[in-house]
Amino acid sequence: MKIRLLYLLFFVIAGSVFFLNNAAGPAEVQGADRTNSPLSNGTSCSLSSCHNSGVYSPGITAQLLDGETAVSMYEPGKTYTLSIAITGADEAAGYGFQSVLLYGEGNLNAGDFGTPPAGVQVIPLDDRMYAEQSMRSSSSTFAIDWTAPSEGVGDIRLYAAGNAANGNGSNSGDQGVALQEPIVFTQAGASSANDRLFSFNEIRLAPNPTRNHVLLTIDNDRPGLYRMSLFDATGKNIQDRNIKLVQGIQSEWIDLTDQPNGLYLLQFSNGQQSFTQKILKQ
Repeated sequence: MKIRLLYLLFFVIAGSVFFLNNAAGPAEVQGADRTNSPLSNGTSCSLSSCHNSGVYSPGITAQLLDGETAVSMYEPGKTYTLSIAITGADEAAGYGFQSVLLYGEGNLNAGDFGTPPAGVQVIPLDDRMYAEQSMRSSSSTFAIDWTAPSEGVGDIRLYAAGNAANGNGSNSGDQGVALQEPIVFTQAGASSANDRLFSFNEIRLAPNPTRNHVLLTIDNDRPGLYRMSLFDATGKNIQDRNIKLVQGIQSEWIDLTDQPNGLYLLQFSNGQQSFTQKILKQ
């Protein structure tokens, strides 16, 4: 009888520790990326798939703020505020989040988080830094300072996921949500410098957004051989070809038929510098 009681006490204590620990973020508790980034692949679940039996219908918004203004471009070395909000679940007992900022084809860590405020922690995981809750929060909004890399690294991608919890001590009844596509921040000033280098009079992409095909039209004063590359939002190169540009106006079709909906980056390079345009497939 005593042995049975000891086993029961052990499992009660162990279960309590597990559930209490799960009030913290997944990088701290599970050593896992649940942000829906490319680094989430191969893990057992994301926040939105593990916590999916709840009655809530939450949404998630993520922004970089310069003061109170949301930005779409970053200046190297400048500090912004990363703001995450879990929306549409006002009746939830608590909230959590996880976020990471990455750049390049290797999905490298981008920038540095500042000192986390109460209820937020910064956790290293596979040479990347993750911001997440340190305990279940009664507030559905989270904020932490983030400083951009001191040198420009090109486009930076923001991934984020969140959770609306019912407070019963397990993931049963909770509901997770994640950004379906990363939010991409371009480096301020990079395009204008490359525009001058290439001396393109005009570049048009139409239709943009598109369903399958985009017609690229270039009015060019500098003929020559250029490399045209297409990258998806993770930085993966999905198309690559050389194009000989003539002086004047010429057009090229870009085929996205076999690609999923999302953001794509079209890049021209002359071997020294590059010029990038965004394409959105819907």
